[in-house]
Amino acid sequence: ASSLKTGLSLRDKHGKEKYMEIEKFPEIVLSNAEGIDGKGRAKLKFHGIEKDVTGTFKTDDKNLYAEFPIKLSEFGISGIKYMGVGVDDDVKVHATVPLAKAN
Repeated sequence: ASSLKTGLSLRDKHGKEKYMEIEKFPEIVLSNAEGIDGKGRAKLKFHGIEKDVTGTFKTDDKNLYAEFPIKLSEFGISGIKYMGVGVDDDVKVHATVPLAKAN
């Protein structure tokens, strides 16, 4: 959770500590991912809540790059603001997941 970025570093720090409670919920887990032809679905556990997500993906030799929309309120997060600059409830998540070679 500490690597999340919203585009403003001060808002990131404030949002992570106050709204996302990263001390209490230090991990964000994307699991049970399935996909074909660049479209996929997975389970996202964020802020202690697990939800199904759908989106798009691509891969290279080292990483999976996924993009999917979420509503922060569905994960118990709302009102992220710092000095009047906030984050919308509807956000698009861009995730990079390292790939492991199969044995």
